[in-house]
Amino acid sequence: MSLYLKFCKSDNQKALDLLLSHDVSSFYGHYLQGWLFYENMKLDESMNSLNLCINMMDVTDCSKAAALCMAGCCLAKKDKPNMAIAKLKEALSFDFDHLDALFHIAQQQQKLEEYDGEMKSLHYLCEALETQNKSNSIPICATSLLQGPFIPFVKSLYGKTISLEYARYWLGKRCLQLHRFSEASDALIDVVAAVTSDKFQASVSDNTLPSSVYLYRDCAFAMLKANKTKECVTLCDHGIKVLEDVDCVTATKDRVGKRQRQAMEYTANAILELMLCKAFAMLSLGQPLISLQILQ
Repeated sequence: MSLYLKFCKSDNQKALDLLLSHDVSSFYGHYLQGWLFYENMKLDESMNSLNLCINMMDVTDCSKAAALCMAGCCLAKKDKPNMAIAKLKEALSFDFDHLDALFHIAQQQQKLEEYDGEMKSLHYLCEALETQNKSNSIPICATSLLQGPFIPFVKSLYGKTISLEYARYWLGKRCLQLHRFSEASDALIDVVAAVTSDKFQASVSDNTLPSSVYLYRDCAFAMLKANKTKECVTLCDHGIKVLEDVDCVTATKDRVGKRQRQAMEYTANAILELMLCKAFAMLSLGQPLISLQILQ
């Protein structure tokens, strides 16, 4: 209970001190130590705790994968991408449902400039998450623990810190950076559709999506560069309407703070960028007069 209260206060160091003051022998105790050391950037200590987990007998493949994935993350933080990838692949060999490992592999492949491998990893990740979402597969033992401040820890334990929407966003972002515009637009339009859906609920995660302001802008740019001009016009019209509605709601508030003013400026700039994308798209569609009207 005391450790739980420390988590409630978001004080990882105090939680770690409390845990270290007790004789820990279980897998979960050592894994929690490793996780807390990692959160406090004590990577060597984290590796020591995680190696105890990895070398334990009579633990499930799911648990073994969790320890190997966290060890891979430690190696990544220590700037050892090849060793990190080896550990992360080993994690997947024990439990391919531990999909966080696949995301971290893609990040290390990016570091190594192995872009084809990175793209394959991200595509596999999105496909696997989509399949998981359809089956709604969450370990039974996780459901009772998924509460309060323990959510990040338990999601890490079961390799579920990456949502499908975030994986698609990351894929789209990386495709944009690599000038793979058609792939970028396909990934980003799925994210826009998801986050603007009434059914969408953001999950508690270390990985959060950017504002819809940036999602619309990046998706429109990707569509324009991919020569998907009609789709680009449709998206721009929808995005401009949505963002103008958001801006109007903010502007009608009695008091607008500094952050809200900044948000209004970002929104206004994004609307201008969407209008520019639409103007270029209309020009590509052979509508120069409409393009000129938009620019004016």
